[in-house]
Amino acid sequence: MIYEAGDKVRISSWEQLANIYGINDSGDIANWPRLTFQMDHALTALDTDRVVTIKEIVYENNTYGGYYLMEETGKYNWFDNLIEEKVEGYIKKPKLPQKTSKPINNRFDILDIR
Repeated sequence: MIYEAGDKVRISSWEQLANIYGINDSGDIANWPRLTFQMDHALTALDTDRVVTIKEIVYENNTYGGYYLMEETGKYNWFDNLIEEKVEGYIKKPKLPQKTSKPINNRFDILDIR
């Protein structure tokens, strides 16, 4: 076992894994255990740096290594081959608020001279 519960780790990017393993007929990374498109999307929606915290070691075997459950991604399990590195002293960057625009309903909204 390489990692322990509580470790912060960076998950390899889709591009890195696709370059190593290729893409299968389903459009997922062609390795086992694999990274699916849904897993990648859930991960990048949480943190663009792809850093997550190991919540639990679900299983350990000689073939695939560790099998981990992460705090941030819940239902997905991650294997050693999907983890790029252990990250020390990581502080998550705050998300910037999304810009919203109000639709212009009439010419007075543009000038707001009321």
